[in-house]
Amino acid sequence: MTAAWGRSPRAALVAVVLICIAIRVAVVFWMPRDYGLLPRDPDMYGHLASRIAAGQTYSLPGRETQTAMRPPLYPIVLAPLWAAGLGGTPAPLLLYAVIDSLTCLALYALARRLGGSLVAALLAALCWALYLPQAAMETRLWTEPLAALLATSALWALTNAARGGGLRRFILGGALVGLGSLAHSTLLFVGLAAAIAASVTSTDRMKTRLGRLVTTLLACALVMTPWAVRNAVALDAFVPTTTHGGQTVWEGNCGLADEDFLRNIHIPEARERFDRILSERKGVAFGELSEVERDRAFRAETLRIIREHPGRYALLSLNRFARLWFNLGFKGEPPSGMSIALSVLHGALLALFIAGLAGRRRRRLRPFAPALTMVIVSTILYMATIAYARYAFPMVPAVLAMTAAAWMGGEGMDGIHR
Repeated sequence: MTAAWGRSPRAALVAVVLICIAIRVAVVFWMPRDYGLLPRDPDMYGHLASRIAAGQTYSLPGRETQTAMRPPLYPIVLAPLWAAGLGGTPAPLLLYAVIDSLTCLALYALARRLGGSLVAALLAALCWALYLPQAAMETRLWTEPLAALLATSALWALTNAARGGGLRRFILGGALVGLGSLAHSTLLFVGLAAAIAASVTSTDRMKTRLGRLVTTLLACALVMTPWAVRNAVALDAFVPTTTHGGQTVWEGNCGLADEDFLRNIHIPEARERFDRILSERKGVAFGELSEVERDRAFRAETLRIIREHPGRYALLSLNRFARLWFNLGFKGEPPSGMSIALSVLHGALLALFIAGLAGRRRRRLRPFAPALTMVIVSTILYMATIAYARYAFPMVPAVLAMTAAAWMGGEGMDGIHR
Protein backbone atom coordinates (compact mmCIF):
# COMPACT_ATOMS: atom_id res chain seq x y z
CA MET A 1 0.00 0.00 0.00
CA THR A 2 2.78 2.43 0.91
CA ALA A 3 4.51 1.69 -2.39
CA ALA A 4 1.29 2.56 -4.22
CA TRP A 5 1.04 5.80 -2.23
CA GLY A 6 4.56 6.70 -3.26
CA ARG A 7 3.69 6.19 -6.93
CA SER A 8 0.41 8.14 -6.82
CA PRO A 9 0.62 10.63 -3.94
CA ARG A 10 -2.01 12.97 -5.36
CA ALA A 11 -4.57 10.18 -5.69
CA ALA A 12 -3.71 8.96 -2.20
CA LEU A 13 -4.14 12.46 -0.78
CA VAL A 14 -7.52 12.80 -2.47
CA ALA A 15 -8.53 9.47 -0.93
CA VAL A 16 -7.46 10.69 2.52
CA VAL A 17 -9.53 13.86 2.12
CA LEU A 18 -12.57 11.84 1.04
CA ILE A 19 -12.18 9.57 4.08
CA CYS A 20 -12.02 12.64 6.30
CA ILE A 21 -15.18 14.09 4.77
CA ALA A 22 -17.06 10.77 4.92
CA ILE A 23 -16.34 10.31 8.63
CA ARG A 24 -17.46 13.86 9.53
CA VAL A 25 -20.65 13.54 7.50
CA ALA A 26 -21.40 10.20 9.13
CA VAL A 27 -20.93 11.69 12.61
CA VAL A 28 -23.35 14.52 11.86
CA PHE A 29 -26.12 12.31 10.49
CA TRP A 30 -25.62 9.21 12.61
CA MET A 31 -24.38 10.65 15.86
CA PRO A 32 -25.05 8.67 19.07
CA ARG A 33 -28.29 9.62 20.76
CA ASP A 34 -26.62 11.23 23.78
CA TYR A 35 -24.99 13.85 21.53
CA GLY A 36 -28.44 15.05 20.57
CA LEU A 37 -29.11 15.92 24.22
CA LEU A 38 -26.16 18.33 24.35
CA PRO A 39 -26.53 22.01 23.41
CA ARG A 40 -25.62 22.54 19.80
CA ASP A 41 -24.42 26.11 20.35
CA PRO A 42 -22.88 26.12 23.87
CA ASP A 43 -20.63 29.11 23.20
CA MET A 44 -23.17 31.19 21.22
CA TYR A 45 -21.24 31.24 17.93
CA GLY A 46 -24.38 30.38 16.00
CA HIS A 47 -26.29 33.14 17.74
CA LEU A 48 -23.57 35.66 16.87
CA ALA A 49 -23.49 34.41 13.28
CA SER A 50 -27.23 34.95 13.01
CA ARG A 51 -26.85 38.53 14.21
CA ILE A 52 -24.08 39.23 11.71
CA ALA A 53 -26.21 37.78 8.93
CA ALA A 54 -29.13 40.01 9.95
CA GLY A 55 -26.96 43.13 10.17
CA GLN A 56 -27.54 43.43 13.93
CA THR A 57 -25.13 44.30 16.73
CA TYR A 58 -22.54 41.75 17.82
CA SER A 59 -24.19 41.04 21.18
CA LEU A 60 -25.17 38.20 23.48
CA PRO A 61 -28.68 36.69 23.71
CA GLY A 62 -31.17 39.04 25.31
CA ARG A 63 -28.84 42.04 25.13
CA GLU A 64 -28.22 44.86 22.72
CA THR A 65 -24.93 46.05 24.20
CA GLN A 66 -21.98 45.02 22.06
CA THR A 67 -19.75 42.22 23.28
CA ALA A 68 -16.27 40.82 22.86
CA MET A 69 -16.94 37.67 24.88
CA ARG A 70 -16.37 35.59 21.76
CA PRO A 71 -13.80 36.26 19.02
CA PRO A 72 -15.34 37.14 15.64
CA LEU A 73 -13.83 34.87 12.99
CA TYR A 74 -15.93 31.75 13.51
CA PRO A 75 -19.24 33.67 13.55
CA ILE A 76 -18.12 35.46 10.36
CA VAL A 77 -17.41 32.08 8.73
CA LEU A 78 -20.83 30.79 9.83
CA ALA A 79 -22.79 33.93 8.94
CA PRO A 80 -23.34 33.09 5.22
CA LEU A 81 -25.11 29.88 6.25
CA TRP A 82 -27.50 31.84 8.46
CA ALA A 83 -27.96 34.44 5.73
CA ALA A 84 -28.99 31.61 3.38
CA GLY A 85 -31.49 30.28 5.94
CA LEU A 86 -29.41 27.19 6.72
CA GLY A 87 -28.52 27.99 10.32
CA GLY A 88 -30.98 25.49 11.78
CA THR A 89 -30.00 22.70 9.39
CA PRO A 90 -27.00 20.33 9.58
CA ALA A 91 -25.07 22.71 7.25
CA PRO A 92 -23.06 24.47 10.02
CA LEU A 93 -21.94 21.09 11.39
CA LEU A 94 -21.19 19.76 7.91
CA LEU A 95 -18.86 22.72 7.45
CA TYR A 96 -16.50 20.87 9.78
CA ALA A 97 -15.99 18.28 7.04
CA VAL A 98 -14.59 21.03 4.82
CA ILE A 99 -12.49 22.53 7.60
CA ASP A 100 -10.96 19.21 8.66
CA SER A 101 -10.26 18.18 5.07
CA LEU A 102 -8.35 21.43 4.58
CA THR A 103 -6.44 20.61 7.76
CA CYS A 104 -5.49 17.27 6.19
CA LEU A 105 -3.94 19.17 3.28
CA ALA A 106 -2.13 21.62 5.56
CA LEU A 107 -0.88 18.74 7.71
CA TYR A 108 0.42 16.91 4.64
CA ALA A 109 2.28 20.05 3.50
CA LEU A 110 3.69 20.63 6.99
CA ALA A 111 4.96 17.06 7.32
CA ARG A 112 6.68 17.33 3.93
CA ARG A 113 8.26 20.64 4.90
CA LEU A 114 9.59 19.08 8.08
CA GLY A 115 11.44 16.56 5.94
CA GLY A 116 8.98 13.71 6.03
CA SER A 117 8.68 11.35 3.08
CA LEU A 118 5.60 11.27 0.88
CA VAL A 119 4.33 8.21 2.70
CA ALA A 120 4.99 9.83 6.09
CA ALA A 121 3.02 12.93 5.12
CA LEU A 122 0.15 10.85 3.78
CA LEU A 123 0.05 8.74 6.94
CA ALA A 124 -0.02 11.88 9.08
CA ALA A 125 -2.94 13.26 7.06
CA LEU A 126 -4.73 9.91 7.25
CA CYS A 127 -4.32 9.84 11.02
CA TRP A 128 -6.06 13.22 11.23
CA ALA A 129 -8.83 11.99 8.93
CA LEU A 130 -9.33 9.00 11.25
CA TYR A 131 -8.94 11.02 14.46
CA LEU A 132 -12.35 10.22 15.94
CA PRO A 133 -12.06 12.45 19.06
CA GLN A 134 -12.05 15.48 16.78
CA ALA A 135 -14.92 14.17 14.67
CA ALA A 136 -16.98 13.30 17.77
CA MET A 137 -16.85 16.87 19.12
CA GLU A 138 -18.10 18.29 15.82
CA THR A 139 -21.71 17.89 16.84
CA ARG A 140 -21.52 21.30 18.55
CA LEU A 141 -20.43 24.70 17.29
CA TRP A 142 -16.96 24.92 18.81
CA THR A 143 -13.87 26.66 17.44
CA GLU A 144 -11.25 23.94 17.88
CA PRO A 145 -11.53 22.56 14.31
CA LEU A 146 -11.03 26.02 12.80
CA ALA A 147 -8.19 26.64 15.25
CA ALA A 148 -6.53 23.38 14.15
CA LEU A 149 -6.68 24.46 10.51
CA LEU A 150 -5.25 27.92 11.14
CA ALA A 151 -2.56 26.69 13.57
CA THR A 152 -1.38 24.00 11.13
CA SER A 153 -1.40 26.44 8.20
CA ALA A 154 0.54 29.02 10.22
CA LEU A 155 3.11 26.38 11.16
CA TRP A 156 3.55 25.40 7.52
CA ALA A 157 4.17 29.04 6.55
CA LEU A 158 6.54 29.70 9.45
CA THR A 159 8.47 26.46 8.91
CA ASN A 160 8.74 27.28 5.24
CA ALA A 161 9.97 30.77 6.10
CA ALA A 162 12.59 29.52 8.54
CA ARG A 163 13.94 27.13 5.92
CA GLY A 164 14.47 29.75 3.25
CA GLY A 165 10.93 30.54 2.14
CA GLY A 166 11.58 34.29 2.18
CA LEU A 167 9.90 37.31 3.71
CA ARG A 168 6.53 36.55 2.13
CA ARG A 169 6.26 33.33 4.14
CA PHE A 170 6.91 35.23 7.38
CA ILE A 171 4.18 37.70 6.41
CA LEU A 172 1.81 34.84 5.61
CA GLY A 173 2.66 33.12 8.88
CA GLY A 174 2.00 36.30 10.86
CA ALA A 175 -1.31 36.87 9.07
CA LEU A 176 -2.40 33.29 9.81
CA VAL A 177 -1.45 33.69 13.47
CA GLY A 178 -3.60 36.82 13.55
CA LEU A 179 -6.53 35.00 11.97
CA GLY A 180 -6.08 32.12 14.38
CA SER A 181 -6.16 34.55 17.31
CA LEU A 182 -9.50 35.86 16.07
CA ALA A 183 -10.85 32.31 16.10
CA HIS A 184 -9.24 30.96 19.27
CA SER A 185 -7.62 33.57 21.51
CA THR A 186 -4.88 31.30 22.90
CA LEU A 187 -3.38 31.03 19.41
CA LEU A 188 -2.13 34.60 19.84
CA PHE A 189 0.36 33.48 22.48
CA VAL A 190 1.33 30.11 21.03
CA GLY A 191 1.42 31.45 17.46
CA LEU A 192 3.72 34.33 18.35
CA ALA A 193 5.97 31.91 20.25
CA ALA A 194 6.19 29.77 17.09
CA ALA A 195 6.96 32.88 15.02
CA ILE A 196 9.81 33.77 17.37
CA ALA A 197 11.14 30.21 17.11
CA ALA A 198 10.97 30.40 13.30
CA SER A 199 12.93 33.64 13.25
CA VAL A 200 15.55 32.51 15.77
CA THR A 201 16.23 29.19 13.99
CA SER A 202 16.34 30.57 10.45
CA THR A 203 19.69 30.57 8.69
CA ASP A 204 19.71 34.33 8.03
CA ARG A 205 21.94 36.91 9.67
CA MET A 206 20.84 38.27 13.06
CA LYS A 207 19.77 41.62 11.63
CA THR A 208 17.68 39.88 8.98
CA ARG A 209 16.13 37.58 11.59
CA LEU A 210 15.04 40.51 13.73
CA GLY A 211 13.64 42.34 10.73
CA ARG A 212 11.61 39.33 9.65
CA LEU A 213 10.33 38.77 13.19
CA VAL A 214 9.15 42.38 13.34
CA THR A 215 7.49 41.94 9.95
CA THR A 216 5.73 38.80 11.19
CA LEU A 217 4.45 40.60 14.27
CA LEU A 218 3.26 43.54 12.17
CA ALA A 219 1.39 41.19 9.83
CA CYS A 220 -0.31 39.58 12.82
CA ALA A 221 -1.19 42.98 14.31
CA LEU A 222 -2.53 44.25 10.99
CA VAL A 223 -5.00 41.36 10.75
CA MET A 224 -6.15 41.91 14.33
CA THR A 225 -6.39 45.70 14.17
CA PRO A 226 -9.99 46.02 12.86
CA TRP A 227 -11.31 43.92 15.75
CA ALA A 228 -9.20 45.83 18.30
CA VAL A 229 -10.41 49.15 16.90
CA ARG A 230 -14.03 47.97 17.01
CA ASN A 231 -13.58 46.96 20.65
CA ALA A 232 -11.94 50.28 21.52
CA VAL A 233 -14.97 52.10 20.13
CA ALA A 234 -17.64 49.74 21.48
CA LEU A 235 -16.10 48.91 24.87
CA ASP A 236 -13.78 51.87 25.45
CA ALA A 237 -10.89 49.51 26.19
CA PHE A 238 -8.00 47.73 24.48
CA VAL A 239 -9.27 44.20 23.82
CA PRO A 240 -7.18 42.43 21.15
CA THR A 241 -9.03 39.10 21.39
CA THR A 242 -11.82 38.56 23.94
CA THR A 243 -13.14 39.60 27.34
CA HIS A 244 -13.70 35.95 28.28
CA GLY A 245 -10.19 35.09 29.42
CA GLY A 246 -10.61 36.31 32.98
CA GLN A 247 -13.69 34.17 33.58
CA THR A 248 -11.91 31.16 32.10
CA VAL A 249 -8.84 31.37 34.34
CA TRP A 250 -11.08 31.99 37.36
CA GLU A 251 -13.08 28.87 36.56
CA GLY A 252 -9.88 26.84 36.40
CA ASN A 253 -8.41 28.11 39.69
CA CYS A 254 -11.19 29.38 41.95
CA GLY A 255 -11.13 26.23 44.10
CA LEU A 256 -7.53 26.60 45.29
CA ALA A 257 -8.67 27.63 48.77
CA ASP A 258 -10.66 24.38 49.16
CA GLU A 259 -9.24 21.31 50.85
CA ASP A 260 -10.37 19.36 47.80
CA PHE A 261 -8.59 21.78 45.45
CA LEU A 262 -8.06 19.21 42.69
CA ARG A 263 -11.81 18.93 42.12
CA ASN A 264 -12.97 20.31 38.79
CA ILE A 265 -15.31 23.29 39.20
CA HIS A 266 -17.79 24.06 36.45
CA ILE A 267 -19.05 27.43 35.27
CA PRO A 268 -22.20 27.80 37.46
CA GLU A 269 -20.31 27.15 40.70
CA ALA A 270 -17.39 29.34 39.63
CA ARG A 271 -19.79 32.17 38.84
CA GLU A 272 -21.55 31.75 42.19
CA ARG A 273 -18.23 32.01 44.03
CA PHE A 274 -17.31 35.14 42.11
CA ASP A 275 -20.69 36.75 42.80
CA ARG A 276 -20.19 36.12 46.51
CA ILE A 277 -16.72 37.68 46.46
CA LEU A 278 -18.01 40.76 44.63
CA SER A 279 -20.80 41.19 47.15
CA GLU A 280 -18.78 40.54 50.32
CA ARG A 281 -15.47 42.19 49.48
CA LYS A 282 -16.42 44.93 47.03
CA GLY A 283 -20.07 45.59 47.69
CA VAL A 284 -21.13 45.37 44.04
CA ALA A 285 -23.24 42.97 42.02
CA PHE A 286 -22.05 41.10 38.95
CA GLY A 287 -24.48 42.97 36.70
CA GLU A 288 -23.20 46.35 37.85
CA LEU A 289 -19.81 45.78 36.22
CA SER A 290 -19.17 46.28 32.54
CA GLU A 291 -17.87 43.40 30.47
CA VAL A 292 -14.32 44.76 30.59
CA GLU A 293 -14.54 45.43 34.33
CA ARG A 294 -15.73 41.89 34.97
CA ASP A 295 -12.85 40.49 32.94
CA ARG A 296 -10.35 42.52 34.95
CA ALA A 297 -11.99 41.55 38.24
CA PHE A 298 -11.88 37.86 37.33
CA ARG A 299 -8.16 38.15 36.53
CA ALA A 300 -7.40 40.07 39.72
CA GLU A 301 -9.20 37.54 41.93
CA THR A 302 -7.48 34.66 40.16
CA LEU A 303 -4.03 36.18 40.75
CA ARG A 304 -4.94 36.81 44.38
CA ILE A 305 -5.95 33.22 45.08
CA ILE A 306 -2.87 31.88 43.25
CA ARG A 307 -0.58 34.09 45.36
CA GLU A 308 -2.25 32.77 48.51
CA HIS A 309 -1.87 29.11 47.49
CA PRO A 310 1.24 28.74 45.28
CA GLY A 311 1.89 25.11 46.26
CA ARG A 312 -1.63 24.00 45.49
CA TYR A 313 -1.54 25.94 42.24
CA ALA A 314 1.63 24.07 41.19
CA LEU A 315 0.01 20.69 41.95
CA LEU A 316 -3.20 21.64 40.15
CA SER A 317 -1.20 22.80 37.13
CA LEU A 318 0.60 19.45 36.96
CA ASN A 319 -2.75 17.69 37.24
CA ARG A 320 -4.04 19.71 34.31
CA PHE A 321 -1.52 18.00 32.01
CA ALA A 322 -3.47 14.77 32.50
CA ARG A 323 -6.75 16.59 31.89
CA LEU A 324 -5.47 18.21 28.71
CA TRP A 325 -3.86 15.26 26.96
CA PHE A 326 -5.63 12.26 28.55
CA ASN A 327 -9.00 13.60 29.78
CA LEU A 328 -8.11 12.18 33.20
CA GLY A 329 -7.44 13.78 36.58
CA PHE A 330 -10.94 15.11 37.26
CA LYS A 331 -11.21 14.17 40.92
CA GLY A 332 -14.62 12.85 41.87
CA GLU A 333 -15.55 12.24 38.22
CA PRO A 334 -14.70 8.65 37.21
CA PRO A 335 -13.40 8.44 33.62
CA SER A 336 -15.79 7.15 31.00
CA GLY A 337 -14.94 4.50 28.45
CA MET A 338 -14.38 7.24 25.86
CA SER A 339 -11.97 9.04 28.21
CA ILE A 340 -9.97 5.85 28.71
CA ALA A 341 -9.89 5.27 24.95
CA LEU A 342 -8.66 8.83 24.41
CA SER A 343 -5.97 8.43 27.06
CA VAL A 344 -4.69 5.27 25.39
CA LEU A 345 -4.72 6.92 21.97
CA HIS A 346 -2.94 10.08 23.12
CA GLY A 347 -0.54 8.07 25.28
CA ALA A 348 0.56 6.07 22.24
CA LEU A 349 0.81 9.20 20.10
CA LEU A 350 2.91 11.11 22.66
CA ALA A 351 5.15 8.08 23.22
CA LEU A 352 5.84 7.81 19.49
CA PHE A 353 6.32 11.57 19.30
CA ILE A 354 8.87 11.73 22.13
CA ALA A 355 10.71 8.62 20.93
CA GLY A 356 10.88 10.03 17.41
CA LEU A 357 12.33 13.33 18.59
CA ALA A 358 14.80 11.57 20.89
CA GLY A 359 16.13 9.58 17.95
CA ARG A 360 17.05 12.67 15.92
CA ARG A 361 20.25 14.61 16.20
CA ARG A 362 20.01 18.15 17.50
CA ARG A 363 20.83 19.58 14.07
CA ARG A 364 17.91 17.72 12.54
CA LEU A 365 15.50 19.05 15.17
CA ARG A 366 16.00 22.61 13.96
CA PRO A 367 13.18 22.52 11.35
CA PHE A 368 10.85 21.30 14.11
CA ALA A 369 11.39 24.42 16.23
CA PRO A 370 8.18 26.36 15.32
CA ALA A 371 5.89 23.33 15.64
CA LEU A 372 7.60 22.04 18.77
CA THR A 373 7.43 25.50 20.36
CA MET A 374 3.73 25.80 19.57
CA VAL A 375 2.91 22.43 21.15
CA ILE A 376 5.02 23.09 24.27
CA VAL A 377 3.76 26.64 24.84
CA SER A 378 0.15 25.59 24.28
CA THR A 379 0.51 22.77 26.80
CA ILE A 380 2.10 25.05 29.40
CA LEU A 381 -0.55 27.72 28.85
CA TYR A 382 -3.42 25.33 29.49
CA MET A 383 -1.62 23.76 32.44
CA ALA A 384 -1.37 27.23 33.96
CA THR A 385 -5.00 28.21 33.38
CA ILE A 386 -7.67 25.59 32.63
CA ALA A 387 -7.59 22.32 30.72
CA TYR A 388 -10.05 20.08 28.92
CA ALA A 389 -9.14 17.47 26.32
CA ARG A 390 -10.64 19.36 23.38
CA TYR A 391 -8.20 22.23 24.01
CA ALA A 392 -5.37 19.91 22.89
CA PHE A 393 -7.03 18.96 19.61
CA PRO A 394 -5.70 21.97 17.60
CA MET A 395 -2.15 20.84 18.48
CA VAL A 396 -2.64 17.22 17.38
CA PRO A 397 -1.88 17.93 13.67
CA ALA A 398 1.48 19.45 14.66
CA VAL A 399 2.28 16.39 16.79
CA LEU A 400 1.28 14.08 13.94
CA ALA A 401 3.43 15.99 11.43
CA MET A 402 6.51 15.93 13.66
CA THR A 403 6.02 12.28 14.59
CA ALA A 404 5.70 11.22 10.96
CA ALA A 405 8.71 13.27 9.86
CA ALA A 406 10.84 12.04 12.76
CA TRP A 407 10.12 8.36 12.11
CA MET A 408 9.89 8.40 8.31
CA GLY A 409 12.21 11.05 6.97
CA GLY A 410 12.65 11.38 3.25
CA GLU A 411 13.24 13.98 0.61
CA GLY A 412 11.47 17.12 1.74
CA MET A 413 9.95 19.71 -0.54
CA ASP A 414 13.18 21.65 -0.53
CA GLY A 415 15.07 18.68 -1.91
CA ILE A 416 17.06 18.03 1.27
CA HIS A 417 17.46 14.34 2.09
CA ARG A 418 16.88 13.29 5.69
